[in-house]
Amino acid sequence: MAKVLVVEENPSVVTSILVQLKLAGHLARAMENLQAAETLINEARVDRFDAIIYNPLLSSLDGYALLSDLKNHEETKDIPVIGYSEELDQLSKQRFRDLGAEC
Repeated sequence: MAKVLVVEENPSVVTSILVQLKLAGHLARAMENLQAAETLINEARVDRFDAIIYNPLLSSLDGYALLSDLKNHEETKDIPVIGYSEELDQLSKQRFRDLGAEC
């Protein structure tokens, strides 16, 4: 059983992801409408998540900066990060992979 943090601002997407994770036996928590990457990093440090699933194109957050911050903090650098979005082009996907995420 993994402890997963989901970062997404669309409530229907959040619900869908949480249901699928819980059905698979994982503990899942969602954060919506982030104001700053620091909030996520603090949550990841405190709760020791096994994975983070997030939409790198959130309107309230720079996905590249978030990923860079996560990978530059000792407490969060080894947490697997999965970025997803229907709007990611190949160049954006490669940039996220270069920063350490799976897309």
